[in-house]
Amino acid sequence: ALYGNRALVGARRQTVGGQSYAGSAYLYRRGISSWALEQKLLPADPGYDHAFGGSVALTADLALVGAPNDPVGGNAYQGSAYAFRRSGPGAWV
Repeated sequence: ALYGNRALVGARRQTVGGQSYAGSAYLYRRGISSWALEQKLLPADPGYDHAFGGSVALTADLALVGAPNDPVGGNAYQGSAYAFRRSGPGAWV
């Protein structure tokens, strides 16, 4: 996803905390001549095959990251969306 001088890229098959295919997302900011990593976004509860980063969306102050395989209420493969808010220069929570 692109918005202004930022790009959000999902990595849904990345191993996180020892959990295969847990996923992550990378937020990049464009400088004068190149792109630089601003922050790596991670789920609060990484798990095997949750696929966090399977979909991404971006606005000026909000990043949404989908985890299509996330279990919900004990039911597998229900899916979740995680919202990250920009709280300052280069800081997303």
